Amino acid sequence: MIVTVWDWDDSLFSTTYLFKLGVDTVQFPELSKSIKICLDMALNVGHVYIITNGERGWVQKCITDHLVYCDSILERVHILSTVDTGLSSIHDLKWRKIAAFDRISGMFRSRTPKGEMHHLICFGDCAYDRTASQHIREKIRTNTYVKNVKLVSKPSLKTLLLEQKNIQNVYSTLLMSPQHLDLELFPPSFLPSNLTTQELSDSSDQTSQSSSESKSEWTDDDFEDVVVTEMIGMGVPGLTGWTGPTGLPGL
Repeated sequence: MIVTVWDWDDSLFSTTYLFKLGVDTVQFPELSKSIKICLDMALNVGHVYIITNGERGWVQKCITDHLVYCDSILERVHILSTVDTGLSSIHDLKWRKIAAFDRISGMFRSRTPKGEMHHLICFGDCAYDRTASQHIREKIRTNTYVKNVKLVSKPSLKTLLLEQKNIQNVYSTLLMSPQHLDLELFPPSFLPSNLTTQELSDSSDQTSQSSSESKSEWTDDDFEDVVVTEMIGMGVPGLTGWTGPTGLPGL
């Protein structure tokens, strides 16, 4: 079984950019097409959930008001709001996400044929999205590979489109990887240029922490030229880094 979980705000939908525009009647046709590709790609191989801390009906409203090509997706994607499920009484957003992930953990308790594993792939821009995926990894670790990708926080519209394009290029590689994965997207201009491959792997956790503390929003200039984004494997044996749609080393 394959399950893909997406966060909504600033992971699929450009919420920060919309709020900066200050208008309610704008359409995002290019983003709408990109979101549809991301979701269709995952729906072709398994189940898809959008788990959001947004209020009841927020995802549906965004699609109706701003994403003209995504109407048909609503019938096939499971949308789980922590408000819908009564989890809004938990004020800490991290624990609300963890509780929401717990709601789907039962899917992975079914037995798999010998030598086969379930796959859970998670995409989100906040640290608590990663925390929730790691929580479910500990809870169902016997028969499921959990693959988490931490996205850029508070991206511009251009940045969001670029990282979604990269995800579309590498999704099948992530899916076929026979291991747990814990990855983060960085603009390549931010990464140290003088590190060896081993040093890059060893320093990934430190780089992740310092990046989130020092810069909360990447500009479009960080994502220019041929190299769009960089993935750093954090503590994953055999995975040191990935640049562009060329594949993941070591897989």
